[in-house]
Amino acid sequence: QYVFYDEYINYFIKNMPISQNIFPAIIPNFDHSPRSGNLWVFRNSTPEKFAKLLRQLFIKLSTKDPETNIVILRSWNEWGEGNYMEPDLKFGHGYTQALKKELNNLAANIR
Repeated sequence: QYVFYDEYINYFIKNMPISQNIFPAIIPNFDHSPRSGNLWVFRNSTPEKFAKLLRQLFIKLSTKDPETNIVILRSWNEWGEGNYMEPDLKFGHGYTQALKKELNNLAANIR
């Protein structure tokens, strides 16, 4: 089943509860079809859309206490599931640069 990355962003942000004991896990992309053939596959994920997810998530989490304001990035290098941040031939360092940019923006807004 295909899910467009924009749909994932909208669903995730809309439905993620804000609680001190909930730590959201975000993914830059997902495609398990080479291994399973028929599970969820994200389409049209780009570093820009990943940055959009980060911006919206950071805004939504801005009311949490700093001690429990944790976001889990899944995954850095899960190539077998198409779920990775590492540089590739299609986007180069795009995902890592998007993460860096949004973390820098977040840090600048906290100060």
